[in-house]
Amino acid sequence: MKQGEDILLHPLGLAGTIGLFFNLWHLFPAGRLDGGRVVYALFGYRTALIVSWVTIVLLALLAVVWPGWLSVAVFAALTMIRLKRQHPVERHAQPLDPVSLRLVWAMLAVPVLTFVPVPVKVSP
Repeated sequence: MKQGEDILLHPLGLAGTIGLFFNLWHLFPAGRLDGGRVVYALFGYRTALIVSWVTIVLLALLAVVWPGWLSVAVFAALTMIRLKRQHPVERHAQPLDPVSLRLVWAMLAVPVLTFVPVPVKVSP
């Protein structure tokens, strides 16, 4: 494909792409999103809280590159509301079994491996 050429995507492909990005958002390790729940299960409340805020700050910084990330950062920040009710400060001290631990690390690797700073550019 050459510079300046466009790709026309079938509506079903566009819906799939939007669904992929929506599901990727849920894997961010922030608040009550799926990634945040995994970080909480692995490391506990305090580390999950720190990782959540670092994620939100990084998403806000990405908004400088592409303004669409600002809405994602706001959405992630909204998940922090009433976080203590969802993630108790004291959790059960039951460690994860080795199979679950490998699955958790694989789940955390997915957003890292598939993340792109500027996901979609829509031209008029």
